[in-house]
Amino acid sequence: RPEGPPPGGAGRRGAARVTVAEQRSRARQFDVMSIPTLIVFRDGQAAHRIVGAKGKAQLLEELASFI
Repeated sequence: RPEGPPPGGAGRRGAARVTVAEQRSRARQFDVMSIPTLIVFRDGQAAHRIVGAKGKAQLLEELASFI
């Protein structure tokens, strides 16, 4: 399973899923306190965080500047 932000430089996109019950240290590393949590990384750093279930329209609106 992939872990953490995608490798590489600018323009790289990827996704990783962390199952909190199986990867508690990874969840702590990124301060995941609620499920679901979506973290957007820019230049290897967390740039935006979305916590809680959202509908497609709301997710797209919040992520518009990143996609």
